Amino acid sequence: MVNLYIRLFWKRNWKKYIPVVILILIQCQTFRNILQGYESYFGIRFEVSAGDYIADFCKGTIPYTMGGSQEPFNIPAIWSLYYIYFFAVIGHSVSQTARNYEMQITLRCVSRARWWRYQNLMLWMETAGYLLVTGLAFLLYGGCTGALPGIFHQDVQLGCAGMDLAGYQTGDFLRFVFFMPLLVMTAVAYIQYTASIEGNALVGILISVVLLVSSVFHKNPLLIFNALMLMRQSGVMEQGINPIAEIGICAAIIVIMSLLMRKMIEKKDLM
Repeated sequence: MVNLYIRLFWKRNWKKYIPVVILILIQCQTFRNILQGYESYFGIRFEVSAGDYIADFCKGTIPYTMGGSQEPFNIPAIWSLYYIYFFAVIGHSVSQTARNYEMQITLRCVSRARWWRYQNLMLWMETAGYLLVTGLAFLLYGGCTGALPGIFHQDVQLGCAGMDLAGYQTGDFLRFVFFMPLLVMTAVAYIQYTASIEGNALVGILISVVLLVSSVFHKNPLLIFNALMLMRQSGVMEQGINPIAEIGICAAIIVIMSLLMRKMIEKKDLM
């Protein structure tokens, strides 16, 4: 049954990733326009990699409480839409549990415990699929514009993105790119799914949006979307977000929400 679900996952769901690719391409083209304008004005030439596009996309913004009159607070639009659309994808998956196909899977699972494990698999696969498409979109754009695979360049980020990443290590950036999004987004997916079981898909989406917006305005380890903003990482911002602490928080959220989800499934009338 698990093998069948994995085979059907992409066949049934590939079209929903089109907006993801569009958002990534818009952000990349915007950054490329800024880069070309900077090169033209100063008469220089930058070496650009796919990591530079990723760093710009994940830049984020300073917390609202740290912004002053000389440094205005701006909500990162594409970054926000990217995650809001992820919430919609998870909400759609939750709503599908009432369809006949999903109900047949429930009946074939025989026990609610096995169905709970199936839901856990679904959440991890949704997040992994979303991030895989994201990574491919960055590589596609980079390949089409001559940007080679690689990490960010300090001169590009300082000149065009306004980020001083001199103290940010390569290992930290690789962990930020490859590990943190999977963990944070999966934790949010668990929160959203658990809330949807108790209420409905819309309630779960609203809770996720509130968590996202709160993270944009305030720097707090419990507001886990802070971990997905490069400007707020330790090594970039003074007293920034500790990635190790965020890993622990997200892991705890996943475990707690998974156990809570199991309790709800045991009591819920699935028929």
